[in-house]
Amino acid sequence: MCWFAGCGDPLEFPDIVTQFCEEGVPWFRIEQEFFWLERAIFSIRRHGYREQKPGIVARKLVRADGAESFLILDGNHRLSALVALGSREVTLHYLPAATVREASCSDWRQVRAGRFTERDARSVLRAYFEGDPRWRTSLVPAPLLELPPREAVVPA
Repeated sequence: MCWFAGCGDPLEFPDIVTQFCEEGVPWFRIEQEFFWLERAIFSIRRHGYREQKPGIVARKLVRADGAESFLILDGNHRLSALVALGSREVTLHYLPAATVREASCSDWRQVRAGRFTERDARSVLRAYFEGDPRWRTSLVPAPLLELPPREAVVPA
């Protein structure tokens, strides 16, 4: 699976979050995201939130000053639905041993491999605390593609 810009097949990506194809974004991926969120909201409204294993899974991030944040690895639609429905607290599951600490960024795998400088690594981590005011990453938005899901493609 290609995770970088320049990939030629927009149907290769499992969801909109991982969509980095220069060709564009299939329209059904956007519709799919809304469907998943609406389904989660409907289910929680109707049945309440019943946490199932593994629940909402996160990676804990710790800044050098001790401030904490979490990166949601699984359960982002459930979490978004809970917030939309007014929840202000939710239980997250994470492995303490997998906590990402800014203080040890020189030991991060990509820093050790020379792919990122420590400064760049800290910038990425801090974005999870401060946000990124430059949410637009290109002047021209990606085109929306009228591609059906691969399962619906009928060979000629």
